[in-house]
Amino acid sequence: TKNKLKQNPVLQTASSNMNYIYKAIYNEIKKYKKIYIARHIGADPDAFGSQMGLKESINLTFPSKEVYAVG
Repeated sequence: TKNKLKQNPVLQTASSNMNYIYKAIYNEIKKYKKIYIARHIGADPDAFGSQMGLKESINLTFPSKEVYAVG
């Protein structure tokens, strides 16, 4: 996959954009002591699982943050 990425400018751009987005999210999370993660109304199990997975991921990466799953 790394060779395909090097050869394809579209994949390079997509990869670069994703890295930018991940860094932006990471930096936003770093700014705050408390993080609230909301899911949509009438949530299905997938929405609940995604919310809880993100909460646990933030807790593992930033153990001093207060992370709340709401909704």
